[in-house]
Amino acid sequence: MEEARKLRSEREANNQMLGIKVDVDFQKMVENEIRKITPAKQHTFADSMKISVCFKKRPIFHNELADGEIDVISVSNPRIIVHDCRYKVDGVTK
Repeated sequence: MEEARKLRSEREANNQMLGIKVDVDFQKMVENEIRKITPAKQHTFADSMKISVCFKKRPIFHNELADGEIDVISVSNPRIIVHDCRYKVDGVTK
């Protein structure tokens, strides 16, 4: 427990040094979920599919990071995952 607090405070200090006002708990949860994503499949050309969905993901801007935004979109062909950070109904539990 003490080690987890130390790591959390180090992450907060690092984010503060970088000028990022992000919730470190949400940041950690998103990073853990991204690690669980299976690797992307090999690219399939659109002319060999019946349905093709295109998605263009832009990088998160510095001012968005400074405002506490987290990059919550993960793309792994053929899946697009939105990691939606929310609080539970109690308003406290993440």
